[in-house]
Amino acid sequence: LGILKDYQYEVSIGEFRSGSTILLYTVGLSEAFVGDHFFGEGGAEQLLQEIVRQGKSVKSIESVFSNRPEIVVSDDITLLSVSKR
Repeated sequence: LGILKDYQYEVSIGEFRSGSTILLYTVGLSEAFVGDHFFGEGGAEQLLQEIVRQGKSVKSIESVFSNRPEIVVSDDITLLSVSKR
């Protein structure tokens, strides 16, 4: 996960409760293609929520893409998942 020197990052403060998970991902996920357009942040968020709802591990993201041939990945994808028990 890269940090840009002159980028203005949004700061958000909240409570990280037991059972919560934070998922961070690189642009390889949001810049995947569906047909002739980017998957986008909305598509990335929906996909990650789908994985969590189904009780799957983020490790299964590769299997999710192999089952969704309409999503074409052209860049590497890095995911970081942090959970609080």
